[in-house]
Amino acid sequence: MIRDSVLASAIKSGYSFVYNAVDSDSDGKMDSYTVRANPIAPGQTGDRYFYVDQTNVVRFNLTGPAGASDDPVPTK
Repeated sequence: MIRDSVLASAIKSGYSFVYNAVDSDSDGKMDSYTVRANPIAPGQTGDRYFYVDQTNVVRFNLTGPAGASDDPVPTK
């Protein structure tokens, strides 16, 4: 359940969010997910593309949509 009504619209702070849940064994429970956040206007509303999945490691890419093999966002 998305508690942020603005984020539920899939757009927030200049980014477009896409959530994808996967039920790989068809048991009605989501086994994995991905969330991508892409700048609506690259270079104006944001410079990085973000990705996170069930590992909870946020990853980024500077040139296009981020994925599971991209570098993690530095924590410090």
